[in-house]
Amino acid sequence: ALYPAREAIAADMAALRGVPAVDVEGTWLRLRALAGRVDELILFELPSLEQQRQEVPADAGWQERLSLGVQAALQKISDYIVIRRRDEPFEALMDPQWEQLVRQNLRMQIAQAQAALLAGNPTLYAASLEATRRWLAEFFDFNAADVSALDAELSELEKVRISADLPDIGRSLEAVKDVIDARHAVRQG
Repeated sequence: ALYPAREAIAADMAALRGVPAVDVEGTWLRLRALAGRVDELILFELPSLEQQRQEVPADAGWQERLSLGVQAALQKISDYIVIRRRDEPFEALMDPQWEQLVRQNLRMQIAQAQAALLAGNPTLYAASLEATRRWLAEFFDFNAADVSALDAELSELEKVRISADLPDIGRSLEAVKDVIDARHAVRQG
């Protein structure tokens, strides 16, 4: 009498076993690691004081001191002026006081992706990662290895499936319900 119910349950269990596993914990930890690296990213770089100083020998003549002074001035100017070709219009450099706000917003975008991951919302997850990549491209130095590595990791995370399409298990539920109803009908008369 239970054969049809057992057959339906076995079929639904086989369908459930065929659903690919989603590594929520591993993906969440990858996102957490990315958020931890935000403070290391380069927005803009000022030359260090050690690069700016050049010792003048005590026994140097005026011509040698003049030559070293000109070289130091040229070096200082080249540290502040960088010529790059850009296809889009140039925007002014960010004021250093806003740097932490940019970094915090980047961390919040990653946290939003984590929340979407835990909620199983693939649309919000993808949108959060896309917004994070846009912030990286807009505010951070893409020539820096850590920024391009972070972008590559975000690109890989965009490909991760965060939810699986579960099969319908209604057939086994109906079969079990029919068995229970049949048993109640027999007991009642």
